[in-house]
Amino acid sequence: RQEQTKYALREDVLTFSTEPLTDELYIAGSVKAILNVVTTNPFTDYLLKLCIVESGGKSYNLTENFKRLSSKDWVQGEPGLWKNRLEMDVGNIACAFGPGTAIRFHISSGG
Repeated sequence: RQEQTKYALREDVLTFSTEPLTDELYIAGSVKAILNVVTTNPFTDYLLKLCIVESGGKSYNLTENFKRLSSKDWVQGEPGLWKNRLEMDVGNIACAFGPGTAIRFHISSGG
């Protein structure tokens, strides 16, 4: 479990956060993400993270996964663009989110 707050502030990381929860929420099971992605570089890496945001604002990863794609994984789109419907298992989770906490999801890529 590593502190992740600084990543939510980066312009090259897509961050999705809930509002602070008003009630306790339990989540258990497999986390899966489905992304429709387009890139100019077919050799691209994707990193997905599911985090808990504590009431004080600090964020910690609960599960994450990384996937490296190469040209064989893509469909050629318009000239210079590569497309893919990326289905990624992010990991397994069993967590109780207390009132005042939030859920955050990070998506980052590079190539």
